[in-house]
Amino acid sequence: ALRTTVRQLTLRAQRAGRLVIGAVRARQGGAVATTTAIPVTVDSAVGRAAPLSPPARELVDAAPTPERDDQVALTVVVSGDSVLVGRQVDILLAAWFPRELRLRLRGRPRLALPTPPGVWSYPEEAPDESVGSRLVRGRWMDLYVAHRMVVALEPGQLTIPAASVGYDVPVSFSIFSREE
Repeated sequence: ALRTTVRQLTLRAQRAGRLVIGAVRARQGGAVATTTAIPVTVDSAVGRAAPLSPPARELVDAAPTPERDDQVALTVVVSGDSVLVGRQVDILLAAWFPRELRLRLRGRPRLALPTPPGVWSYPEEAPDESVGSRLVRGRWMDLYVAHRMVVALEPGQLTIPAASVGYDVPVSFSIFSREE
């Protein structure tokens, strides 16, 4: 009979640089198996690519870094400041979380990006995980996004309603603790 044991590790980089994960050795009875070392290079640019459409990814890349690194920050980024009637405008809500806070979250943050009046709108499904990370004044910030594609139906000024974010953090480290 063949027996397989799987050990899975999930690593999250704290800083840019090069890391070598050494060889792993498994022994069962008299048999020994050894893996090769795995080199990993961590870049300081925006983190891993989540499943976003190309227009949303461009807006993520254009999102400004938050001014403060110690609190949640919201930014709304728009693909253009003027558009012809019937053309698409992309709106992205970027929610920056300090990594220490993001690691304490019990669930995905709830991003609300209301639809502007006078448009046809199509919200893109938001990824469940953060779509990137940036190093802000020496501290890591993780990014969650909501993306909405809108088409102006009539000429005039388009006012984007206020966006918001909600999230829950446990009051204590117990799994049964209440949340704020």
